Amino acid sequence: MAREIKIGIEWLAMDIPCMSSLKLESIITATLRSPNRLLMRQFMPVWIRLNSRSARPMQSTPDTQKTQMRETPWGYISYLDYRYKVEFTAEQYREIDVFCKERNIPWMVSVWDEPAVDFMENFVTPAYKIPSASLTDHKLLNMSARPASP
Repeated sequence: MAREIKIGIEWLAMDIPCMSSLKLESIITATLRSPNRLLMRQFMPVWIRLNSRSARPMQSTPDTQKTQMRETPWGYISYLDYRYKVEFTAEQYREIDVFCKERNIPWMVSVWDEPAVDFMENFVTPAYKIPSASLTDHKLLNMSARPASP
């Protein structure tokens, strides 16, 4: 029998068809005033995963990457400046939460640091995604596993 995992109201397993999902990139804030506009333009997903949440880009961005320059919708800027620009605001997270609740769509985020876990406890989500780069961050893993977390 395949191992099954329940996330929210959905069961995931090797023999169960996968859910349709939409990875909502924070970059949409550069072109749209509201993340909900993008969601309404896409197919109706049954799952939404936000790419990142870091309450502290300065602390969660590796030192070796902070000053690396990159081409972005805001021009040629450092990776750290880019990280600050792509984070959703608290208000945008509330908009996404309302949008998803009204349509019974589960949503989740990648939590990059402890303040992100604290922030996300303001919302009812079925799970957090732990970024691959943080799989050895025992403090983050323990915090994500505490009873108040999904």
